[in-house]
Formats: sequence, C-alpha cells, structure tokens
Amino acid sequence: MRTRFFAAFILSALGFASIARAAPTITTLLDFGGAIGNHPNTGLVADAAGNLYGVTQDGGRYGRGVVFELSPPAPGGTGWTSAVLYELSVAYEASGLTLDPSGALYVSTIWGGTHQNGAILKLMPAAPGAAWVAKIVHEFRGGLDGGQPGPVTIGSDGTLYGAATAGGGSSCPARFQDFCGNVFALTPSGAGWNMRVLHHFQGSQGITPKGPLALGPGGELYGTAVGDGRLVMSSVVKLVPPPAHQTHWAFSTIYTFSHLADGTSPGAAGLRLGADGYLYGGTAYGGPRPSGHGAFHTGSIYRLLPPPAGQTHWRKENLYSAPSFNNGGLSYPVVFDASGRLYATAYNNGGDIIKLTPPAPGHTTWPVTTLETGDYPIGPVVVDASGTVYALTYLGGLYQAGAFISITP
Repeated sequence: MRTRFFAAFILSALGFASIARAAPTITTLLDFGGAIGNHPNTGLVADAAGNLYGVTQDGGRYGRGVVFELSPPAPGGTGWTSAVLYELSVAYEASGLTLDPSGALYVSTIWGGTHQNGAILKLMPAAPGAAWVAKIVHEFRGGLDGGQPGPVTIGSDGTLYGAATAGGGSSCPARFQDFCGNVFALTPSGAGWNMRVLHHFQGSQGITPKGPLALGPGGELYGTAVGDGRLVMSSVVKLVPPPAHQTHWAFSTIYTFSHLADGTSPGAAGLRLGADGYLYGGTAYGGPRPSGHGAFHTGSIYRLLPPPAGQTHWRKENLYSAPSFNNGGLSYPVVFDASGRLYATAYNNGGDIIKLTPPAPGHTTWPVTTLETGDYPIGPVVVDASGTVYALTYLGGLYQAGAFISITP
C-alpha cells in the first residue's frame, strides 16, 4: 500500500478562479499485473457489502483479461483482497460492467462472439460458493441486429436495456458505413433471452449511441447519440414504452447539441438520472470556453431539466467546462454520492477525477474540486459514505499495468 499527496483546487464552474484546499490523500491499494490482469478498462461497480468489481483489458491465464473482485478489509484488518472471478478466453474487450440485485455481473463487449460484433455475457457462481461461470446472453450479428454494445441498464423485471454503437443495415445511410447503431432490449425467457431492437438510428437523429441509458420512473429510456461533426449533430433522445398490447416504442429527440461551445461527443458518458429528476451527463469535447483558459473546447458536464407541465422543451444547464486540455475528455458516466455530489472522470493527458458540489442556497454555481490522479483513471468511480473515492487507473502501479486507488478527502 503506497500513499501519495496531491494538490486539489476548488474551481468556480463559470469563472474558474482557483482556491487552494487541503490536499487529498491518494493511496494505492492494489497493483495490477500478472494473474490479476493488466490495464483495467471498465469502471467499478459495488455490491451492498462493499465489494467492488471490474474487468481488465488483458492479462490472466489466456492473456485476454479477467473479471475481478476487490473486497474491503475484514474487521481489524488493513488490506483489501483481490480475487479473479473469471478469465476471459476470447478477445472480447469489455465496454461496460453492470451488477444486478442478485449479484450477477453483466459484461458488455465490443468484440468477440460468433460474428465478432460483440456480446453480452452473464457471470455468476455455478452454485453458492462455487466457481463463477459465464453464459452468453446475446451475440450481436451486425446489420439490423447491431454491434459493439455499451453497458446495460437493468429494468425492474430483469430486462437489459442498452445501446449498440455499430450496425444499422439498410436503414443506415452509406456514408456512415454501418455505424448508425440502435437501442435494444434483452428480456429473460425461460432458460434464454429474447432480443428486440427498440429503435434503429438512421443518421438524422444522431449515430453511434454508446453510453449507459438512464431509466425513468415510467419505464422511459434516455440516451445520447453522437453526430458526424458535419451534417448530424449530437443529441439526447427519449424512448417511451408502448401502451398495453402494443409494441412500438415512441422515439423523440429532446435536446440537440447545436455547436462546439454547446458540447460534442456525449456518447460514451451516457446519462444518469438524478434524485431531482434531472438528467446528468458529460461531453468528451466542446463546451463553453472560459475566458483566459486556453483555446480548446475540451469537454463539459451538463444537466437537462425536464419541461414544465404542458410544455415540451428541455432546458440544458452547463455545470462545468474543462479549463484546459489536461482536464478534458469527460467520456465516462458520472456518479453521485449520498450527499448529491457528482463525480466525473476526465481522461486527457493522464486524467483527473472531477467532484462537483451542489450550489449553496441562493447560489447557482457548482463548486468544483479537481483530484489530480494521473495514470488515466477509468470511470465510473465508487464513493463510500465517508466520501472516500475508489477508482481504477489504466496505467500506473508497480508494473505500469494499472492500479486500484483510494482518494480520501
């Protein structure tokens, strides 16, 4: 276990005036490399007992990566313990990890499967206390079936909802080279799963959806789609489930990113539904350019406020704009802690973890603390009740194969 101390700064989300604060303590809890795998490439998910789970890009017995568990110290102990739950034997390359209420893990992959278009895998113990096994939920075929799925969101009935970045078939204009994508649902059915495409993107409403979908209280889905930078702009979309005895999901675009200063490339960050009913997300590029802070539009954090009753217009508020290239690349899902603070992960130039605190009464600016981790942190992070942040890094550690770190305020 190694401890580092980094300076943190609190930034005005609009003016970016910096005020030095007490440096957080950053502790390396585990070095990746060898049997535990190399280079984590999904963020962390946590169960009710405080165990954390993730996936590495490579390493393990077959060199294809592993799914691992990190367990907190036992009472009176000091060290976290690690365990390999499953070793991937095919070059899947995980794009997301989701934990269901029963403790099963769903791994989304951008490669692998019979058709090499990605798959959704379900991992769980074969029996209580037994070794973990993987079952294929769905192998994507490309074309109308889609390909390269992102992380799934789990409905109350166990249905898996997600977005596939690739595919489109004949409904996808040729200039997008079969990278229009779709929104899909996988429903448990006996011993198998039924796959259904809820919406095919056709270019005019955005292309290549990537990030996790947000599930609303009425079963509606919210997601993001990326534009082509020329004719099609990035967007936030909504799908409403059909009435009883019908099958068509109603699709609409609720917000369009209209120019560079408005933000671009929101896809990989996806959306989170806050306790306030607002949608929160991030953009990898674009966003308002703060005066005196360089020539780049390098990412932003925003929220969308639903329309008042009887209206249809969603209002966008920008909560944070990266002040420089080093703080940009906000391309992972945001998370909230129990106090409503928001955490985002920036990837550019080594990476940072950005913490936004809700405004004080009578104020509108979200104070921002930048935790300078380096080593390319992978989002999303996990935050415990004390405010300690747990994160994975792609590089760093003793073997430059990544690390598991904690950041204590």
